[in-house]
Amino acid sequence: IKTFLAEVYAVGLYVVIAYAAGTIFRSPAAGIGIGIGSWIAQQVVRGILIGLLGGTWGQVADRFPNAYITALPIRTMSSAVSGRFLDTQNFSGPGIAESIVGIAIYMAILIGLALVITSRRDVTA
Repeated sequence: IKTFLAEVYAVGLYVVIAYAAGTIFRSPAAGIGIGIGSWIAQQVVRGILIGLLGGTWGQVADRFPNAYITALPIRTMSSAVSGRFLDTQNFSGPGIAESIVGIAIYMAILIGLALVITSRRDVTA
């Protein structure tokens, strides 16, 4: 159950990304598009930074939200559950605490940004 809850918490970041984008741009469609697009962009950019550039850029890529979202369920998963499909013992991503805090920081920034922009927006109706 802890892996399920970790996954729900981790995926909640993409819900917050879509909510913040939808609120900022006043369009639910933009929110959904930006939420999906941010996931795809992170995959591509992270692969480029780690695979081609490495070094310091690889460390920068390890701080993308996607790294935390991937690491949290893997770290909470029992090795008996993952078995031969996933090597949880040799996984080199962020730890549980780092992932929880990293996701919380990204969520707080996005929610704060959405609230600030919404409160300062000129509403004429």
